Amino acid sequence: MFECDCAAGFTGTLCAEEINECLQLMWPCANNATCVDLIADYRCDCVEVSVNGTQVQYGGRNCTVELTGCHENDCANGAHCRPVLVDELSNNHSYHCDCLPGYHGDLCVETTAVSFDSRDAWIFYNISFTENSSISFQFRTTLPGV
Repeated sequence: MFECDCAAGFTGTLCAEEINECLQLMWPCANNATCVDLIADYRCDCVEVSVNGTQVQYGGRNCTVELTGCHENDCANGAHCRPVLVDELSNNHSYHCDCLPGYHGDLCVETTAVSFDSRDAWIFYNISFTENSSISFQFRTTLPGV
């Protein structure tokens, strides 16, 4: 007679059965999150849920921490704010701004547009191209009637 000493995440006489931690832990994920079984672990994929008519985002290991990083943010120029849970233990929250076209930077305040100060302005960039590279430019005036 023999007895197998199973690696973490496996069970059975020959250790051939993978343990579904999502089922073992009585569904560890909260707030409509999806539990994804991993080897000797699990992951919760959080979703945005409606609470009293307000959309709320959750994060953390089990999707139990309300993400508050976007409650007071400085994203500018119509940028979308994405809340970030920096550390679940210390309840440290932050946010990331997803900039609209034409803006960039941490807060989306820097413009990607080029301004010409005079009629004979010329901008030169040294760009290295590789095979199948391409570049495109768009120009638009902000002057009325031009």
